[in-house]
Amino acid sequence: MNTLTKAFIVAMLVLSVMVAVATASLFAQRTDWYKQYSEAKAEIDRAKAAQRAAEQKAEEQIRQADAKLQEEVDLHKLTKGERDKYKADWETVRTTLGARDVESQQLRDTLESAQRNIADLQKRNERVEEQLVEIKKERDAANKEKMQAIQDAVQLEKLADAKEQQLRATERILQQLQDKVGRAQGVEVAPAQKIEGTVTSLQGGYIAISVGSDDKVQDGDEFTVFRGATYVSRIHVVRTGRDVAVAKEMPEWRNESQTIMVGDGVSNAIR
Repeated sequence: MNTLTKAFIVAMLVLSVMVAVATASLFAQRTDWYKQYSEAKAEIDRAKAAQRAAEQKAEEQIRQADAKLQEEVDLHKLTKGERDKYKADWETVRTTLGARDVESQQLRDTLESAQRNIADLQKRNERVEEQLVEIKKERDAANKEKMQAIQDAVQLEKLADAKEQQLRATERILQQLQDKVGRAQGVEVAPAQKIEGTVTSLQGGYIAISVGSDDKVQDGDEFTVFRGATYVSRIHVVRTGRDVAVAKEMPEWRNESQTIMVGDGVSNAIR
């Protein structure tokens, strides 16, 4: 009977641990409450089934013990002390079963408390979802205002670029007028910014040079082409890239003894 009692107590301890683990898992997973509830319920159902199996096994063992006791008594092979011991073991098992009933009731109470907690968590989740909806609305409104501000900034930037281009065009026209006036009066007018480069390619009457908009070159700018100390011709820019510009030769300024070649220097400072 001592072995039987120990086995039954171990089974009840395993059952208690299983139920405690199921309950702890239920509290640990607050966000997926439905899944946790289902898992906890399934765990408790398994625990109840294990408890019923253990009780049935214990009862069967008790019946076997009673049968054996009766058999021994009938055969006069047991002493009164041994019979009392069997009865004491029987009472111990009964007491243990009673304690297991108390633990089962405590587990049921714990399950009910967990269910209430899950309901509270569900309500909190609903409130959080409502708050998230409000936050999303506020965020969408803020994003809309941000996009409007960006669009306004882009429009202002485009307007500023247009004004800057107009200003540059005006400055270029003024510079060209100053150059023409200076040439007409025989006076050299220095450019606003000195720009120098080289001829990089010749194709179909177009001349590519190694400077562009990054170097402050603009459409309509004029450059003098030279080879060493020899004047070759003058060109005017017809198209501008970031680091390259395309120009056409100004025939009226051509040195009849020279021809523009790749590698020739260009400068807006030489008149």
